[in-house]
Amino acid sequence: MGGQRRVAIHDILDDPEERRELMIRTIIATQAREGVETTREEAERAYEKIRAELRQCAAAPRGMQRNDEQSLRNAMATFQRFHSRKPGEAVYPFDKSSQGVFELPEFVEWPEEIACVGSAARVMYESDKWHKRHDTTQYYHDHDKGVKFIVPEGAAEGEPIELPYGWPDEVMLIGQCIGFVVVPYATGEVTEGIMRGENVLVASPDGWVDAKRPNRIFLAIINLDGGGIEGIIDGPNLRITAHGIEG
Repeated sequence: MGGQRRVAIHDILDDPEERRELMIRTIIATQAREGVETTREEAERAYEKIRAELRQCAAAPRGMQRNDEQSLRNAMATFQRFHSRKPGEAVYPFDKSSQGVFELPEFVEWPEEIACVGSAARVMYESDKWHKRHDTTQYYHDHDKGVKFIVPEGAAEGEPIELPYGWPDEVMLIGQCIGFVVVPYATGEVTEGIMRGENVLVASPDGWVDAKRPNRIFLAIINLDGGGIEGIIDGPNLRITAHGIEG
């Protein structure tokens, strides 16, 4: 037991300055674990972004309806937050989407009916997040328990479901999708999805969780070689922050 001591974590969290210092150190340590060197100044900026997102979330009125213009602004803001980019900078590998709003090809249509095939376990993607232009890193995110993997009905064996929101007109680009892992209800066995052709990972425009509107945030895997919507990932705590995908 020598050298160990108890930490009054509740006292730290109750003190704004100590809580801030704890979170900044956590950001630096988390990034280092992923092989990304982060300066204190970068971690401080990331912390302030997260605080701003939480304040925005808490202030959102119940049942707020978003028009197309608001949806567009949300997608741009989410992209800039996720990629830590300045407005107008290009993003790998889709330079035409410099503001992060991904324009769906004409052949891509949101499904009228969907089915849940199992639990979403992991999503893998490539992005220039935290990098200079054209330098990329491959990331993976392990989802929380309860996150669903959904497909257009008829694409695979699953339970027909309805989502409690409509499909957005605008989506936010995360990066190139390079794979996913799902646990189908039918088998209970961990199954890896193999990406064929060019695929992107996008998110709903808001990019943050509003407790008054649960299950609003989702990710979608889109095949650009004619395959359309490959899968939709949906969960009550799923969100997009400056750290990346969470939940």
